[in-house]
Amino acid sequence: EDEDDEDDEDETGSFSEDFQFELGSRIRRDGREMEEAEDPLSFLPVNMPTEVLQKAIKRGLKPMRRLDAVTLGLVAAYTAAARPEEVVKLVRPLESQLRALALEAVLQTILFVGYPKVLLTFMVLREYDLIPDELVLEDPFAVKESSMEGYKLMGRIFQKGTKKFRLRLQTLHPDVYIWTNQFFYGRVLCRDGLTLDEREICAVAVLVGQDNPPQFAQHVRAAKRSGSTLEEIARVVFKLEQVWGPDAQRQSLSILELMRRNRL
Repeated sequence: EDEDDEDDEDETGSFSEDFQFELGSRIRRDGREMEEAEDPLSFLPVNMPTEVLQKAIKRGLKPMRRLDAVTLGLVAAYTAAARPEEVVKLVRPLESQLRALALEAVLQTILFVGYPKVLLTFMVLREYDLIPDELVLEDPFAVKESSMEGYKLMGRIFQKGTKKFRLRLQTLHPDVYIWTNQFFYGRVLCRDGLTLDEREICAVAVLVGQDNPPQFAQHVRAAKRSGSTLEEIARVVFKLEQVWGPDAQRQSLSILELMRRNRL
């Protein structure tokens, strides 16, 4: 690291004042600047390939509305923290279609904290009658194709580092690689409902509280490669002190600042 970078870094390792001002006033999404919404349940633009959107328009379909990144992150984080009552507060105001998207954030958390906390959240949501009739369900044919889909998605996320990542998993345990490829990437991250960048935002929100900087940084990079900006990711992390506490938030913001300075 050169001397100029060392001189610019502050003692706390947090975001610089200029960067904090930028985060507090605007976020950048899909090449367009938008005023930051005061309502955490506001909707971001639909993130879907142009050709898919064009086909939907031709068929007379309206693009599905999306939940904002902060809400998705909070749903995932509160699930991981075993605080289902907070998930209820976030999910209850949503209409059925948006509620189904929020539940995708709950379901995905299985990958990071296991079944018990996810099942707890679903049971409490069921008690409050917050499970919508129409859910995002897995395509039975997708199970057979999960290995190939996982393989392709892994390549999209890790790019030039894909081969190294696969080999590292295989050296840990052969089945760790198989499960990661088939289930994590092939069946969960490839599911319908949430876009890949939304799923990675949920992963980042959970990992803020897991004291695992390498995994946190890895999923921040994945979120960026999937379309999220560092500013949007930081906006989510700023909201997570209420879930994981100030120490976990500061650690995560320090990592984001380091990644920003080094353009990682």
